[in-house]
Amino acid sequence: MASLATTDFVPLATTKIPNARLLPGACSPDKDLFLLVTRAQNKDRLALWKIKGAKKWEVEVCNELPEPESIAAIAWSPDGLTILVAHHPPRLSLHSIQDGQELQSIPLRVDNSNLTGVWWLKNTPQPVPEVWKREELIPGSALSTLQNLPLLDPFKDYYQPSNEGFSFGGQATRKRTPSLPPVIASWPTLSRNLVQSSIAPSEFTPQDQQDDDENLDRDSLVLAADASGTLHCFLDGVFPLGTLFLGTPCTVASLYTRTPNPSRFLLHAQRGEGGGTNARPLPVHLATPRRDVAQASSAARDLVWYTMRVLREMRETWVGTGTGNAEGVAGLGKRWMAGLEGRIKAHTSQPPHPILDLTTLLTTGRISDGLHDMLTGAEKMSGPDRPVPLSKWETSMNDALVKLRDYAERRVYPACQRLLVVLQDVRGWSQLPHQYGSFEIDGSAVNEAIVRVRRACELSVWLASVTRDELERFRNFIAWLKTGASPFSADASRTDLHCVVETMNASSETTTVYAIKHDVLEVNEYIAHGLMGSVIDAWFTGGEKGKIPQVSPSARRVPPVVKNLSSVLEEAKIALKDLQSRKKQPTDYMNVGQEIESLDRNLEALMNDVAERCRDIFAKAAGAATRAATLPEGVLAATHAMQASLPQVTMCDRVRETDGLHYAAVYNVSSRKLFIQRLSEERLETAVLDVVVESGPADIVAMDFFDDETLAVALRPANANRIYLALVDYTSVDYAFLPPADAREHYIVVAQDLDGVPLPIRQSRELHMRVPHGEGEVQIAVNGRVGRRVGCVYASATGDLETFDLEGEEEGEDEDMQDVSY
Repeated sequence: MASLATTDFVPLATTKIPNARLLPGACSPDKDLFLLVTRAQNKDRLALWKIKGAKKWEVEVCNELPEPESIAAIAWSPDGLTILVAHHPPRLSLHSIQDGQELQSIPLRVDNSNLTGVWWLKNTPQPVPEVWKREELIPGSALSTLQNLPLLDPFKDYYQPSNEGFSFGGQATRKRTPSLPPVIASWPTLSRNLVQSSIAPSEFTPQDQQDDDENLDRDSLVLAADASGTLHCFLDGVFPLGTLFLGTPCTVASLYTRTPNPSRFLLHAQRGEGGGTNARPLPVHLATPRRDVAQASSAARDLVWYTMRVLREMRETWVGTGTGNAEGVAGLGKRWMAGLEGRIKAHTSQPPHPILDLTTLLTTGRISDGLHDMLTGAEKMSGPDRPVPLSKWETSMNDALVKLRDYAERRVYPACQRLLVVLQDVRGWSQLPHQYGSFEIDGSAVNEAIVRVRRACELSVWLASVTRDELERFRNFIAWLKTGASPFSADASRTDLHCVVETMNASSETTTVYAIKHDVLEVNEYIAHGLMGSVIDAWFTGGEKGKIPQVSPSARRVPPVVKNLSSVLEEAKIALKDLQSRKKQPTDYMNVGQEIESLDRNLEALMNDVAERCRDIFAKAAGAATRAATLPEGVLAATHAMQASLPQVTMCDRVRETDGLHYAAVYNVSSRKLFIQRLSEERLETAVLDVVVESGPADIVAMDFFDDETLAVALRPANANRIYLALVDYTSVDYAFLPPADAREHYIVVAQDLDGVPLPIRQSRELHMRVPHGEGEVQIAVNGRVGRRVGCVYASATGDLETFDLEGEEEGEDEDMQDVSY
């Protein structure tokens, strides 16, 4: 009969925390940390604690939804630096271990069901010689080409992560991920890696500098199960691979893999409430995800989102935000002209014609009273009708036009070029059905996207050219306007409008030459077409919801005619002989120019259309892994037949790292027997353990596998409220082969009559907490890795949390033990 010791483990901390939960897998895999879920004001909070009882951070994980949100399950990333949280209503969120900041939120489409579990499976790649490593980039591919291109200028508003290292000092600032447009939020993407997308980050973070070969999360697989029997699959924890229905509504009890490839995994599921759990694991084989497709989708998303943000900033700079008093520079000319019109009205009863007055001054040097008043007294005016000061107008317009020119030719055009490279790769995949057939890439849809991206390239180059011309005209206009701001007289107007240059002629007499500072034609063009409106407006008319350009400028250009010299000379001779032959020219160059000027040019609307088309292409391709998955039929159906006779049990699972054997611990509450099932590929064996201690029968109130040899259990003797933490050796007991059965619970029914052996307890300790029968749950979380052998026990009824070092034995009062209350 097992005896319970009282001082086998070293206590680390005793803490009082009401309204909390200790979920399975709460202990960090490689650090002395654990997670605790607390609830306050009808909201769940996630807290990270040191194993010695010090709380490092606590954050709310609600998504500001109208209905209350709760945490259903948690999992750690393979590198131990990211926390995966499953929520109800169904969604997943990734949190940084350093401060709890939400790195990403992943909505899930679940109909009338809750998430029941989440698993993060590690990929173990085969070692590759150093000389063969190419970071999986195929020479000549789109990703390889992007790696050789210069990085696009950073866009600071693109992403603002915290760049601090792993540190717990001080209070971390809680930042939420900025909301994304629906088309970008629903676009399948891997973790942020702007450098791989040929975009320079505003700040280099450890993610940007990390070598892919050292990234333990690379090619890992996240699986989230809901109560409807559906698995939601994600590559690297973030890239959606689609959903997989298990054939019948069920709850996944355990999920694990025995191979280095996480896309081949096994699961045990319970069908319906109170139904049976399949005894033999259900093998599920997803099609191995192609990382090149995921990387192409991520790069395309980064480039499209980068372009959309740049275009939005360009629009806000030119026409304003449309809210409040945020006015763009395009309206400054209209404001100045409105002020000029007001000054003209003050000096004459005739209808004002400000453009005529400006043109008269430009061509004749004669200035009207209203225009003179405007040029000399605008700075002194006050009130709401005060025109924009000339200096501010000049500075704002210069800065805006330079910004539009540079953004169009240095950001928008190169980003569209890079997107075109990626889409051309995708078009090539659509022609390789043997390798990429399961991705269902529609070649015609890719071609349509390519046509629109090329159109965006042409429009961005056109915008840069038009902006450059507009900038030159405006500078000429301002130079002329400044000279016209001095008092005018017959002589002064001439010297103010021109530079006086003295030269010596041949007779040694001085000659005065007036050099014009501005181009009169450029100034006239800006007066006629730049003050009350600009050709640049066509690129931003309607904003992101404007009319989508349907025709490329190149489609309306004059077709080149290739002729040799002799034919050209012959046409010239004919033209000289008969002037009427000129009417036979087939091309109307004037009409061609008018057609080009009438084209729609809204770049922002065009890029939104490109975004939707590319998103649809990659969203369909992302689901290839689950569409091609193999799943045996009928495995779960038989477990439902025994529902009426199944006992009430609790269970946990583990796959041993040493030999790959699968162990399941199943505790029958009514008979107080613990069944250890050992499953290999050939047979299933069971060991029966009687839960009896020195004082008599006992109950297992919580349990979890500690390592490859021991099971951690929380014991409560019958008719007592004391709780003991014990390690049970499950490898030293005898296992018996039983006839095949469909459900684990069926094995329990068959094995009830077998003689059991007492619990082989290796170590144990009595806890400080006292939990009477029927009053709340006891929850346990352990980490049995070498150097991290710790455990936590929490009692929901009393709020007691106790942590232990399960490696050593207590030799007296532990100096490190802490007693903290919250």
